Amino acid sequence: MSIVSQSGAFGTFTFVVAKERGLPVNIWVSTGSEADVDFADCVEWLAGDDQTAVVMGYMEGCCDGPKLRAALATARQAGKPVIVMKVGRTALGAAAVQSHTAALAGTDAVFDAVFRQDGAYRASTVDEFLDVGYACLAGYRRPGAAGWASSPCPAALACSWRIPLPMPACSFQKYSRRRRRRCWPSCLMRPCTIRWT
Repeated sequence: MSIVSQSGAFGTFTFVVAKERGLPVNIWVSTGSEADVDFADCVEWLAGDDQTAVVMGYMEGCCDGPKLRAALATARQAGKPVIVMKVGRTALGAAAVQSHTAALAGTDAVFDAVFRQDGAYRASTVDEFLDVGYACLAGYRRPGAAGWASSPCPAALACSWRIPLPMPACSFQKYSRRRRRRCWPSCLMRPCTIRWT
């Protein structure tokens, strides 16, 4: 994985945490004030780098939206996941961003839409940022989750949790009863009555 950051401090922190977790960091770059080379330039260059499998990025703002979209498209065409931690979600966060790098944080909904349309994953925490990067390095490209509950309340709670990725519902009908019996606890094999009040 390679890391590009608009903040040297955040980039350094992420690099150190990634190394502590044993994640292989190929290239680390901070774009600073972006007087010449910007975030999009780095993403596009890393998309063509043979030693980079996953592009990790920290963004405070963007001055050239079409250039950023083109860079994300290049990475997508190269089959390289881009995980972005974009800060400045709130008005206070946007003000902090402008005081740090003088970047315009932009409308958060616009960044969400751009990342979604151009195939970048937006992380909300440092742990999520590195966890998703690790998952991509390990070869997991599609989101998914599985779980079971012995009653409808925990299942309903789990299903109602906000997950920022589209995840189609799975059907277990294709598994035979015998196969399910081998894999699942006996409590799941008993019929149950679900009553909603």
